[in-house]
Amino acid sequence: MQVVNLVQGSPEWHAHRRNHFNASDAPAMLGVSKYTTRDQLLHQYATGLTKEVDANTQNLFDKGHKFEALARPLAENIIGEELSPMVAHEGKLSASFDGITFVGDVIFEH
Repeated sequence: MQVVNLVQGSPEWHAHRRNHFNASDAPAMLGVSKYTTRDQLLHQYATGLTKEVDANTQNLFDKGHKFEALARPLAENIIGEELSPMVAHEGKLSASFDGITFVGDVIFEH
């Protein structure tokens, strides 16, 4: 796994995601996402075109990031180790972890 120094939501992060198969797309890949159908995801990967993020969706993303940050210390107390958000990839597979230990043996997903 190769760590990439990117901030979630940044233009560089979005560019990275366009060139990888992302863990957060797994529900759509499996056909169980309530936000994106498998066909929509395949179209996105084939064309590079993504849905415009409207104000409501951006608000959901912002709240998600806020609560991930608030929950991370609770998870750290449970496992007794520090967690850090991180973006990493292995070939074309990529993930933006909500928290991972520095040795990578525990992953926190909010």
